[in-house]
Amino acid sequence: MQPVGELVDELANGDVPERRIGVVDLGSNSGRLVVYDQYSPNRLEIVEDARVPLRLASNLRDDGSLDDEALNRTIDALRAFHAIALGAGAERTIVVGTAAMRDATNGAELRARVLREIGVEVEIIDGLAEARYSFLGAIHGLPVWNGFVLDIGGGSLELTHFRDRLGVASWMLPLGALRLAQQFLPSDPPTTKEIRRLKPFIEQRLAEDGVPMADKSDVLVGTGGTIRNIAKINRKQRPSPIQRLHGYTVPIARVKRIASSLASLDCQRRGGVPGLNSDRADSIVGGVIAVQMVMETLGIDEILVSGEGLREGIAFSLISSTSPDPAIVKQASVAALATRFRAWEADRAQQRVSAAEQLIVALAPELPEAFQSALFQAAFLLDIGRSVDYYNRLNHSASIVLLADLDGFTHREIALLAAIIREADKRQSDVEAYVPLLTNDDGPAIARCGAILALADEIERRYPGETPIDLRIDVDSERVRLSVPAFSEYEREKLADRFGRAFGRELVFD
Repeated sequence: MQPVGELVDELANGDVPERRIGVVDLGSNSGRLVVYDQYSPNRLEIVEDARVPLRLASNLRDDGSLDDEALNRTIDALRAFHAIALGAGAERTIVVGTAAMRDATNGAELRARVLREIGVEVEIIDGLAEARYSFLGAIHGLPVWNGFVLDIGGGSLELTHFRDRLGVASWMLPLGALRLAQQFLPSDPPTTKEIRRLKPFIEQRLAEDGVPMADKSDVLVGTGGTIRNIAKINRKQRPSPIQRLHGYTVPIARVKRIASSLASLDCQRRGGVPGLNSDRADSIVGGVIAVQMVMETLGIDEILVSGEGLREGIAFSLISSTSPDPAIVKQASVAALATRFRAWEADRAQQRVSAAEQLIVALAPELPEAFQSALFQAAFLLDIGRSVDYYNRLNHSASIVLLADLDGFTHREIALLAAIIREADKRQSDVEAYVPLLTNDDGPAIARCGAILALADEIERRYPGETPIDLRIDVDSERVRLSVPAFSEYEREKLADRFGRAFGRELVFD
């Protein structure tokens, strides 16, 4: 595994993207463009994006063809997407069509028009390819090894079973949110009878296609607009300290409650539900019920939301057909975040990490690995806040961590990282600010990590960037004796007071 320091050296010596690409997904419910800078190792950064509601699944004639309104709307959206991609400097733009275009009898006609009028080739991908790309994108930035990836679009549902981050089986079913709503939920709001007819239909289709029960260690990762809207609704009802959807979890009890609540509203009132995109008001009930039935079929009690999916999977597939180890993804995202800030210095960051590592070994080797990892990451990122305001650098660093697109982390890991940085700044426990991701039981370990981080920061300040830090630490049952360069009496007292509260020992400086 490549050390973070080597990744930083690569980034600091010219973090130049290998290519800039655009990816357009023409879905049954909406069309979406994202322009990415593609970096090595296997990292994407968003440059531009755009979204247009297409509603293609609603515009199929009786003969299965897309009507003129749908064709013109798609051409109009693609023309805008193409202009944005060119304006962003994309070297290449990949356009894929999914369920609605697969089903349309005149999909070839639309492809020909797009090529003739815009000069862009549209690839209509089959359901298994869609599942493969969605899987590759969805798990890339999540620390998951075994389970299932669920992608619910407007026209179809894709489910992929994976082991050791490799797909082993996929299912593509005509159970998209818009399709289900149109076929089974014609009333506004849906009747109890309609919903009772829909649930066993989904359950039967999943059984007929051989979708298995999950193992106890399996996780369910969800991607796509329907699932992200479920997460946004739940987050509005139950606020979280982290606003990013990527890595957010929704229990099945909440999915059921959201399904029941949305089904009780007519379409107009449903469109005003906080967190729901109004253009999904007519399809969301079918989608939420599909999510619920998949969870019940698998026997999984929560869904882990991925902010990445089909489009990211297509972009990643240009480099590799497999997902890297989550630890590598995590290292790359930490290094990339640090190098965005000009006031952050790699040498100083490595020295803080070195000091923190030596202090942990001597003072708190019993701390769980999750806390030790978060402490080292906090030491590495501590100075990013300098770019905002030196005097409040730690507070700003903690805030940036909460807002950043750190891939490979769970929400709890991000909260732990931010809490340790803030603990080093405030000298008091701030666990309540991170509920429910952290609890009071985490407080003592966070206090110890915060004390070590504050001490490592002060030690680093006294060493030139090129000088290795080699601490002498003597520990007995009552006191810790630390040999370091000069500290003022005020600083010694301040650090010793914090250390005593966290460790119950006296800290003495030589």
